[in-house]
Amino acid sequence: MEMGVELDAVNGDLHGVVLPSVKFGAAFVDSPELRVEVQAGEQDFLVFRMKYFGLCDAGMISLERNAAEPSVDPGARRERTVLHDPVRIPFKVRANALDSELYYIPIWKHVIGTVHRVRFHPCVTLPTVDPESVTDTVPSQYGQTFQIDWVAFAKAPVVTKVRGCIDQYFQEDDETANLNCTEHSRHTNGIHRNSAFECFPMALPLASTYNCRRDGGGHRLSISGKHFGKSDAIVTVDGVECLDVVHVEPETELQCTLPPASSQWLAAPTFPSAVRVHNGQLHELFDDVPLLSYAAPVSARPTPSLSNVAAHALDVNWLAPSSVWEAMTVTGYRVSWKLCSEATYAPALRSVVVGNVTSTTIIDLLSSTSYQVTVAALTEDYRERATWQDIDLYGRRDVMPGAVLGLDSPSSLCVTTLANDFAFPEFSARLLTNVSALSSPLTSPTLGPTGEIGDQGHFGLYVNGHADVQNCNASVSCCDGYASGDTTRCTYTCSETEARVSAYENRATARSPPTNAQFAGPFPAKTVRSSASSLLPAGASSIAPVSSACGPALRLTASDSLLTGSAWYPRPMNVREGFATSFAFRLSNPSTFCKVMDDVFTSCRSRGGDGFAFVVQNDAAIGVGSGGRELGYGGLRNALAVEFDTWYNPEQLDVFENHISVHVSDGPAAVQANHTFALGATSNLPDLADGDHSVRIVYDPVLDDDMIFTDHFVASTFAGRFFASGDWRAGVGSLAVFLDNMDTPVVSVPLRLEHSVVLHHGRAYVGFTAATGESAWQTHDILQWQFTSLRRRVPAPVAPDI
Repeated sequence: MEMGVELDAVNGDLHGVVLPSVKFGAAFVDSPELRVEVQAGEQDFLVFRMKYFGLCDAGMISLERNAAEPSVDPGARRERTVLHDPVRIPFKVRANALDSELYYIPIWKHVIGTVHRVRFHPCVTLPTVDPESVTDTVPSQYGQTFQIDWVAFAKAPVVTKVRGCIDQYFQEDDETANLNCTEHSRHTNGIHRNSAFECFPMALPLASTYNCRRDGGGHRLSISGKHFGKSDAIVTVDGVECLDVVHVEPETELQCTLPPASSQWLAAPTFPSAVRVHNGQLHELFDDVPLLSYAAPVSARPTPSLSNVAAHALDVNWLAPSSVWEAMTVTGYRVSWKLCSEATYAPALRSVVVGNVTSTTIIDLLSSTSYQVTVAALTEDYRERATWQDIDLYGRRDVMPGAVLGLDSPSSLCVTTLANDFAFPEFSARLLTNVSALSSPLTSPTLGPTGEIGDQGHFGLYVNGHADVQNCNASVSCCDGYASGDTTRCTYTCSETEARVSAYENRATARSPPTNAQFAGPFPAKTVRSSASSLLPAGASSIAPVSSACGPALRLTASDSLLTGSAWYPRPMNVREGFATSFAFRLSNPSTFCKVMDDVFTSCRSRGGDGFAFVVQNDAAIGVGSGGRELGYGGLRNALAVEFDTWYNPEQLDVFENHISVHVSDGPAAVQANHTFALGATSNLPDLADGDHSVRIVYDPVLDDDMIFTDHFVASTFAGRFFASGDWRAGVGSLAVFLDNMDTPVVSVPLRLEHSVVLHHGRAYVGFTAATGESAWQTHDILQWQFTSLRRRVPAPVAPDI
């Protein structure tokens, strides 16, 4: 059989003309004997550059594989025109092109094994035409000619690893992903856990990467495989070209900068994305692999739970993803809330972003209002760990650029905030105890971000020194329900088993002051027990008989000389974010002081002393300060006192015998009643010792600028120290005191509480102190008391990580 082609070699090019005498499609050109191995796992191509003149639909390549009889020596074949076990691969001819065209024949799709010879058919009518069966001849006027300037066997790139974001590693023929990552956990203030991870390479043959920033984010990709060429490789992701491609290792290792996702992808995201690597010289040789994924939205979290409900705050708790691969993409969460009466959420108005935590506290809520919450995970740049782990006490932070928002969780159950954090409408033996432990809680208690556990409510009182519920002291016991000598209706009994002064041994408390706190040593001197109990209090051989009903007042001191008492709410309350407290008091049964001089008319005056104070302190849960002119709070450390002073002490620089003043300690130092340490004072008051009075004290951590120009706003020299130190840069608030008139304060002062009192996660003990003097005394009664933490949004201090 004739080849049907007239060939000529000119300047290294192969020029051919199809002879008109040949059956159409039968013309061919054979290669020399070859031994080309086409292996599984490779993408082998036959590449040639050709220019074709004439009319032609398709050409064809025929490959001769191993002979059917393995014993036959290919060199001994007699019939050179016959291909043994041929594989025919048609290709589209680009006829009459002005320039030479590159043709890529994917032989790897058709043959695995050894190729001995290649037969080139310059033109066949159809890809399925059998050249042996064609009888027509090619019309000579067609002028079928071609020119080939080079032919080569080449291998397309094979990509086995794409790494650079969060990497997954695989064994051959195993879809199970492997990782080599370590979780790093830390606890804000030793309580609030947040975590991150760090991953390391693995020596496995396959790898993919995921959670890449959609805006590119400067991710540097490493691409491993083979046949990449020695230079000029092109890498694309979903058709968008990678930048700054570097051949780290010729043929086998590339690096490039991940491009931002295309606008088409952003309009309809798909996972994974296609990574394509083009050979550096033969760009039509490439490999497409689905080994990269841009950041994907995290699946919806289970329904969050609400806990630790207060008047203006509640805690939210949720679960992190159970899949480690999904969990590693989470850098934070968006927590949104709404009124239960509202149909939809408005995250732009009511939401907060937190770090990689699973609980937070929502603050600045309305009291007595029902809320529900939803949570969505955030996927941000996991490499910026220092940024997304920079959180405050509640885990809050700003959202990072390029964040991908996950799906919202189902809404939580509705929970109603409290009217007040706690309230004593009156005082009784029962209300000295933890009443909240007796009723069903609103929610199940959890460990909150700042260490609080359980709902607010009523946790009783610690009464210390000479303070106790009215009608309960070392001489007299009382009970709730007592009436006209009838004790059968008593429910709770209050008694004091011994008079006691504090005693210390080796700097440790051996005997506490008289108190009802259960941790007092060696036992509580004051007790409240169920009246049905037949057991005596610890350490008591007997108690005074019940002779009256308990209350209705909290008696800080009786009307006698040299008494000092304090009462503290047992649970430290949040004061850093503002608070409002209101109470009523009565100062009665004052002492009479007479001036006796020879030959002068003796004048007597009923004026009691010394007064009482509302105190915020972080010194001791059962602390009692100095008595007399120090009003029971002097000497307490980390304290703020609003004193209601009824006795003039010139050595204290009192403004008048009847005054209200605000005192703070200087950092951890002790607070003093001396007015050198007062932020402000006023004596423009009704007589504090005349009748019942109502008080409201409001601390707002954000100063209302208009307050500065009011008559009641004062700032002492001591207040100036705060501004002189530069602490005002952190912001300043105000404390206002209202007396009887709840519309206008009698005095207000500048204050940023956390810069004057060292707080514990923003919290401190709140309560009252009172004292009588040696020659002046009176009864100090608190008639009712309410307290609410306002939980305003203020910049949180930087919290240490443990």
